[in-house]
Amino acid sequence: MTSEPEAIPSPTDKDVVWHQAIDGGVYTAVVIYRDPDDARFGIFRVWETETQTLLHKTPVGITYGALFGPSDEDVTDWQYWALDAIDNPETRVIWTPEHA
Repeated sequence: MTSEPEAIPSPTDKDVVWHQAIDGGVYTAVVIYRDPDDARFGIFRVWETETQTLLHKTPVGITYGALFGPSDEDVTDWQYWALDAIDNPETRVIWTPEHA
């Protein structure tokens, strides 16, 4: 079974918690809510922007459900993980709900 490619969401999409252009926009990292009814969990993704190639996808926790925006600690973690996925292809994972 194949699935449709996952398009990069707009920073203004209602489910987007965090959206970051990396290396001048060469890459895009995004965290979206995993379940609209439970804001404590999200999905972290990294794309090569121009080709919209998904490089990394994994579930993440979201501190306090990002009620007032993502926490500094969450953002620091997500930035680190994005750079790691970009710089170290061996760390990349494409998570699917079947992994849960």
